[in-house]
Amino acid sequence: MRDLTLALVLTAILVPTPRLAAQAEEPAAGTLQEEMKALNVTMKEIAALLQKHVAGQETELLIKRVELANRTLISRRDELAETRAEVARLAEEAAPLRSTLDAWEESLSQADVGQKDKEILRFEMEQLEKRLKPKETRREDLERRIIELENDVMTLEEDMRILEDALDRRLGLR
Repeated sequence: MRDLTLALVLTAILVPTPRLAAQAEEPAAGTLQEEMKALNVTMKEIAALLQKHVAGQETELLIKRVELANRTLISRRDELAETRAEVARLAEEAAPLRSTLDAWEESLSQADVGQKDKEILRFEMEQLEKRLKPKETRREDLERRIIELENDVMTLEEDMRILEDALDRRLGLR
């Protein structure tokens, strides 16, 4: 960008305008004041071109920021959906295990169950709890991640609205 701007300025300064070229070919009849006025006009033209160029670059940068924010937002929404799906899958896998465990706990409290059966049932319950624990721990971790992702998505959506509004104003759409 700096090189392009420098090239524009040098070109405008070194390449004479048609008026200045005509003056160079003609005998020097104009005064210094007329030449300064012509130079002033040329400098104003250069400044206008540079302003237009910078405005275009600022708009391009804003468009790129909107695109990046949009990609990030889509990525977070996808991750959120995947995390919710995994939580649902883990809950579905854990539900029958939890039901079985609850039924066995109820069986232990009944008086008609023998001591040997209670010992076997306790052992089975311990084994089932060992299978259930990692699923529940993973689900709890994912539920915390869902909260983080929801907050990220809300923040990114607000950032996206701000960027889109700025771009709309820049493009004259609002």
